Amino acid sequence: MIYIDKSQEPSSLRAFIEKEQQANIHPSYGNLDKEVIDDLNESLLKEQGYLCCYCMEEISLNSLRREHFLPQSRFKSEELNYSNLFAACNFSDGLSPDQQHCDIKKGNLLIPKYLLDKKCSDYFRYNRSGEILPYGSFKRYKDYYENFNKLNAEQKAILSTIEILNLNAERLKTKRQNFILTLIQSINGFEKEKIEQKIEDYKTKDSLGKLKRFCGVAVYLLEDYLKRKFSNEN
Repeated sequence: MIYIDKSQEPSSLRAFIEKEQQANIHPSYGNLDKEVIDDLNESLLKEQGYLCCYCMEEISLNSLRREHFLPQSRFKSEELNYSNLFAACNFSDGLSPDQQHCDIKKGNLLIPKYLLDKKCSDYFRYNRSGEILPYGSFKRYKDYYENFNKLNAEQKAILSTIEILNLNAERLKTKRQNFILTLIQSINGFEKEKIEQKIEDYKTKDSLGKLKRFCGVAVYLLEDYLKRKFSNEN
């Protein structure tokens, strides 16, 4: 999960809301027409670099789900608030509950809004088995549960978020593990400057406005590798 810098809402969404209000109609998400929906999809994809807001898998118009961070069923007043809208993946749609993840798994549950926190990446770590973890010193996901009483309130909230989104679903974990293996192999023999450049590449959108899939995983591991390998340099 990485920080998402929300942009202005699409002009078509603002126009729809104003038109409904002028007609004394309460603006409703269910009444959005195709043009506004299309504009929403494009806007969400662009600001997120075409990645799922939760798992960082690459998504497109054909594989996104519009996520109401505060669920529509519980927060009707937020259903057209653009800062409450994100693009998530639909890759686990139809899978068994233990393999569903991201907003499909989240449903109507609430989690902290790490997505809009500029320190978002500082809250999460990744190990070479492909697991996502809260910050801290424990090496495996299960270690956090076995030492739950030793965690601070923030770590417990992060652990709960990972659980609610099921970000360690087996399919996701395997994909990240394969990605990490390829990444580590690709930097074998790299000098410090070359690794630093690779980190920047993963932080930066390309000419099409896209971020690389699992960019947050890559940045964490490359920065950690850099710290350990070159820590003795002046």
